[in-house]
This record gives sequence, structure tokens and C-alpha cells, in this order.
Amino acid sequence: MLEAASHLFDQITLQQYHERILAITNIMTSELIALHSAPLLSHLAIVPNHYLESIHIVNSKMRDIPETITNLINLRFLGIDKSYIRTLDIGLLCALRNLTILQLTKNQISVLHPARESSCHITVQDLFLDHNHLKALDMTVLGPFVALKRLFLHSNNMKSLHCSNATIFPHLRLLMLGPGNNLSRIEFELLHLPFAQSLDLKGNQIKKLPFLNHNNIIDLEHIHLDGNQLSTADLAKFRWHNKIDGFHLSKNQLHSVTCSQYVHLPLLVTMDLSTNRLESFTLENCSFPKLSNILLKNNQFQYLPVELYISGVSPVCMLRVEDNPIQCSSMQKHIELITTHYYKRKLWVTIVGNCSEVNFTEHIRISDIESICCVR
Repeated sequence: MLEAASHLFDQITLQQYHERILAITNIMTSELIALHSAPLLSHLAIVPNHYLESIHIVNSKMRDIPETITNLINLRFLGIDKSYIRTLDIGLLCALRNLTILQLTKNQISVLHPARESSCHITVQDLFLDHNHLKALDMTVLGPFVALKRLFLHSNNMKSLHCSNATIFPHLRLLMLGPGNNLSRIEFELLHLPFAQSLDLKGNQIKKLPFLNHNNIIDLEHIHLDGNQLSTADLAKFRWHNKIDGFHLSKNQLHSVTCSQYVHLPLLVTMDLSTNRLESFTLENCSFPKLSNILLKNNQFQYLPVELYISGVSPVCMLRVEDNPIQCSSMQKHIELITTHYYKRKLWVTIVGNCSEVNFTEHIRISDIESICCVR
């Protein structure tokens, strides 16, 4: 059926495929085959074919990628999702000279077999290995992926990530290691990511800010550490990463955020410290001239941290402290900074209800964006 259809259509998409074998012959001329559900499929029979550029199989019984995949010399996209693949033979990919996207999401991959040939250079730019069973990973094994731009490793319940030998990914922009892993630390001393812009570590078990050697990761712009177990954060660890534009540290256990040494980050725009245990916050020793958003929502502040406005931040910096137990006296003292629903200034501190509906006590929890504390 597919062979006959290939002479009529460049792209073949089937919502259901109920055969055990998918045969790709040398006279099939379609450029794309997509099987959105193939619950019986367990084997690919492939002979040399220079037409097929994309193959996507979802919900199959496939347990491996066959060696005959190398017969698809012009393959650009290979996707096998929601299947039973347990291992990935990296050496098999060396012969696929045009492959740019490899997507193996929601399988059972626990082992990556390294390429045997040192001359292997894989052309894949986007590698999706998320939602698998990679409990531990040596990044050196991925060394042949010299063209990688995006690497997705989240949701593996990964406990260990290291680099046993000096390894460089010269084009990698995004490394996604969370959420859905259990990393308590990362060891990047031998990993060189000269053009990496975004490092995503959210939703792990990290208790200390990782050390990221500036000489190895020169272009870092975004670091996501939301949803970890950080209790303190010394931003001096990032003092050499002067391209960073955002710190994302929400949903940790932070009670202290400091700069133990002078830190100048000329491009920093956002600091998200929401949902932590902070009672105070200072930017002493910090110079962030473009910092325009500080999120301190859902912490333990009793007094508005207005001293931030005399620090090295942007003159238009917006400070958000909703859902903190701010005392009325502090709000009254700095009423000129308060932002309401009707006019905007520097400080966003609107609260639970209209003045006539609120029975004020010593502390007021700030949450509702449509009304302001009526301080008496």
C-alpha cells in the first residue's frame, strides 16, 4: 500500500498503521512517512533509498534502530517516539550524513553505545533523548555529535552527569537537563561549550550553585535553577559571565542571596527569586545597570526592600513582592512607590481586597492586583 501511495504523494501520513513490518523499498519515492500510531510495528525492512528524507513513528513495539537505517542516505529527520527502544548505537549514525534531527522521546533508553571510529562526525543538530531511562551519563560519549545546537535530556530521572575526558560541542546553544531529573551536582570542568547560551537545570536536587568555568562556557545568557534545593546563592560565582540576562531561582529554599565579591553584569534584566524563604534582600557589591524586574513574590518579607532602589539597578526597575507578610507600617512609609491597578510606579504591592472589606491585623498578605492596602 505504501509503495503504491508513494508514487502519488510526496508525503504520507497515517493516523493508524496495523502491520508488524514497515518495508521501505528502492522504488518508493515519498520524501516523508509519518505513522502516528503503529502499535504492532516491531521491524523496519529498509533497502537503499535516496528519496526518503523524513520518517516518524509513534507508539510502536520497536526495540532498536536497525542497521539498515544507513540505507536512507538522504534522511534528515528520524523520529521514533513512545516505543521500546532500550539502547542507542551512536556509531550507527555516523553514516547518515544528512541527518539533522534525531528524536527518540518517551522510550526506554538506558545505554548509549559509543562510536567505535574516532573519525565519526555526526551531523545531528537537534537531539531529543528526553523521557527515557538515562540514570547516568558521560557527556564524552556524545562527543561525535559535533554539530549539535540543542540537546534535550530532561525527564530521565538522571542522578549523575559528568565528562570523563575533555569534550567540546562547538555549536551547542541549549542544554536542557530539567525538569524530571535528580541531579544533585554537575561536573562540567572538562566540558567545553563555547557558544552555549542557555543552561536549563530546573526541577533537580541541586543544593549548591554549580561552578561554570567562564573559559569553557563563554556565551552563557540564561541559567534556570528553578525548583531545586538551594538554600544560599552567592552571585559572585557568575561574575565572569557578563552576558547573562536572567537569573531564575524560584521555588528553592533560599534564605540568603548575596554578592560576596563585586559583580558587574551589564546585560542582566531579570531576577526571579519567587517562592523562597527570603526575609531580606540586598544588592550590595552588585552592579546590574539594566536590571528592570525583581520578583520576590511568596517569600517572608515583612518590610519593603526599598533599599534596592539605591543600589546599582535600572532607575525603572520593577519590584514585585506580592504574597509576602508585609507590615502596614512599611507600606505607609513608602506609599509613593506603590503600584495600583490604576497607575504604575516602581513597586507592585497590591493586596487582598477593598479597604471596606478587610479587617487589618499586624501583617497583610499581598496578592490581589486590583486593590491597595488602606493604611489607618
